[in-house]
Amino acid sequence: AIHIPRSLWLELDRAMSDLLPLVAAALQDNVAVEAAKEISALRKEREDAHKVEVLRAKNNGNDEDEDDPVVVYASAPFESGEYGVNTNMWQVALQNADDATCKLADLRDCHICVGGGFPVASLDDRLGNTSREGWLDGAPDEGSEAENSDGDVCWVRICFTPYSTWLVMWIRGWPREEWEANIQADDLNPDEFIGYLVDEVAVRYPDAAVQFKQVSFVAKSIHGALKRLLPAEQNAEVRADRNERISNAGFVDFVSQKMRNRGIDAGPELFEQQLDCVMAFLSAVELTERGNNYEYDASISEVVAITTGMIERFGGVEGVYAAAERALARHRNPREAQEEGGGEEDTGEIAAEEEEEP
Repeated sequence: AIHIPRSLWLELDRAMSDLLPLVAAALQDNVAVEAAKEISALRKEREDAHKVEVLRAKNNGNDEDEDDPVVVYASAPFESGEYGVNTNMWQVALQNADDATCKLADLRDCHICVGGGFPVASLDDRLGNTSREGWLDGAPDEGSEAENSDGDVCWVRICFTPYSTWLVMWIRGWPREEWEANIQADDLNPDEFIGYLVDEVAVRYPDAAVQFKQVSFVAKSIHGALKRLLPAEQNAEVRADRNERISNAGFVDFVSQKMRNRGIDAGPELFEQQLDCVMAFLSAVELTERGNNYEYDASISEVVAITTGMIERFGGVEGVYAAAERALARHRNPREAQEEGGGEEDTGEIAAEEEEEP
């Protein structure tokens, strides 16, 4: 047998004693790292389960390789939404992915999904399980993200039934003059809208691309999700905001009905622009809610009549705004306007419109 001196045993014991704290720390670090990884994975699973996403599924999933990564064009947490201008809708603003762009030609491969990938609506209009209708909404609002971006952007809305899920998206790379002409013609069949975009527009403009901006759900159809996924404090806040806006919704309905009574029979995309124009004029004269007497409501009706007449006279909303801007410029700088010559036609026509209307 080999004899090991006692002094060597003592030296080994001291060395082990010195190493034990280091070993323990290393083990703790490894446990902490593994725990952090597990927490991160659980957090991602939870986030994915709560997300509203627009995913790609080629040929309704039949052409997808099981080993390929999932392509997510846009997503956002369900609880990041809010009640919309139409307070019956829960709107979720989407964030588009930096590493994936959807070509307009691939629109039929897109699906709106929740819960990590369960589809609630498909953009494939060849499927018979859901009906879809679409409309062109025109150019973005002045000062908006799209309006300030490079290139022309056309707003598009698509409604899926049952349950009336709505999708708002932008189309880039489609010449403005063409989609504006479609809006003015007001002759696109909403039931054939996706087919028109994919089979006609995308063929003429193969570089046209889509950005998905917003998904909206009818609130009464998703009561369970609103109750379970929204924290109690947030739920109370969004309900309070919704209820306050509901109290003002009757005013917009009143104005819309007055416009229809005046013979404004445009389709949804044109009517919304015209309604915005009328509401802007009402706001300018501080008529922002229903009155409690006949005279107040009569004043609202008069402004609606004048504005709708101007829309017809000046060939649309843009003509009205342009005329109003020229009139304001002349009012602020009358000398400059006189030096430029002319300039009375717009103000004269607006004044005449006011005198003619009851």
